Amino acid sequence: MTPSVWKPAALSQGRVWPMSMRGTLVARALSRMAAAAGLAALLSCGGGGSSEAPAGSGGSTGRFSSVASMGSARDRPSAVLLGDGKVLVAGGRLGSGSLTATTEFFDPASSTWSPGPSMAVARWLDFLVRLPDGRVLAIAGDSTSTRVEFFDPATRVWRDTTPLPRAVTSGTRTLLRDGRVLVIPGGIAPALIFDPATMAWTTSTAKPDARQNFTANELSDGRILVVGGCLAATTCLSSLLSTAQLFVPSSGAWSSAGTLFNARMNHLAVTLADGRVLVSHGSVANSSGPTSEVYTPSTGTWSAAGAILKFFASTVDPTSTRLLDGRVLVAGGATPNGARILDQVSISETNAEVFDPATGNWGRATAPGAGLVVPRVYHTATRLGDGRVLIAGGMTGATASDNMLSSAELFVP
Repeated sequence: MTPSVWKPAALSQGRVWPMSMRGTLVARALSRMAAAAGLAALLSCGGGGSSEAPAGSGGSTGRFSSVASMGSARDRPSAVLLGDGKVLVAGGRLGSGSLTATTEFFDPASSTWSPGPSMAVARWLDFLVRLPDGRVLAIAGDSTSTRVEFFDPATRVWRDTTPLPRAVTSGTRTLLRDGRVLVIPGGIAPALIFDPATMAWTTSTAKPDARQNFTANELSDGRILVVGGCLAATTCLSSLLSTAQLFVPSSGAWSSAGTLFNARMNHLAVTLADGRVLVSHGSVANSSGPTSEVYTPSTGTWSAAGAILKFFASTVDPTSTRLLDGRVLVAGGATPNGARILDQVSISETNAEVFDPATGNWGRATAPGAGLVVPRVYHTATRLGDGRVLIAGGMTGATASDNMLSSAELFVP
């Protein structure tokens, strides 16, 4: 399957505003609706212009503000929103370079942090999955351990459960709509599925195409969209992938999901409110090609969306968060080699942007010249119950020894 014509996606989204913010945000919503209406009118009249959506439209006057710092500076931790509204931040790498098993809780009501119970295994990267019953599963995040742990918010205790059938050094962890958890390892290893009801693991018989540093998103029909990556961890930049696959958890079958416009790895993939999947950022093969694109499950096709606002075509390790109004916040990041952390050095560069599905365009998340309070990479971003986004930890330089962050901040859309 080949990509469709290069054009921006343009499907309107319903918006749900938090009560505490509704009065402030109505004017912004009306403004974006007017802009979208203008775009629709132009298209209906056969207006010309670039086939790629213009950058810089559909932005916001959101703001970042500092909150209390975590007890420990850490990069690449994992974070989840708990049922009581607090945020659990766990693991990561310390300034010494060693991984940690420690955890912390952020309370949005008081904007304060408190220490949590340590895990049995030191972990990092995106290893936490919140289950429908409120418990939190910690899977992998370590190169050798097969140990799997549950965190019970009611007792604030970590408990062991059935270990992984084998060690998983990379890959993805995805909560399925039936409550099970899918683990897709990097390489060509078959997928693993954990059932919390039986505490048992099952192994898929079919193997996916070989890939590392990819993404996996559940679609509305229960299939899993696996996108991009690279062939081998040691030569990733020279073996970027433009392929995508679909996995059916019920049968274990794999099939093609077409071809991206731009091969990429370490990218972002966000399921939009209408069921489409936005893919953006990361290390890309073609710096002049589309910097973001959208997969439409109903047609099985890819379409190019607007150009991202990042100063660099390849931007790695920012975070992506779907906001309550359906837009997507992307914050932070660095150049592919990590040598430069994206900062607000001029109005031509931004370290926080938003994608608006209504127009298919990217815009600034904040006013020009503003942005993250602390430029960072390898941090976490967690949407709170009231719609704000907690940004925590990470790094603000290329080396861990003197650039690890304990600071945190909140984004208000």
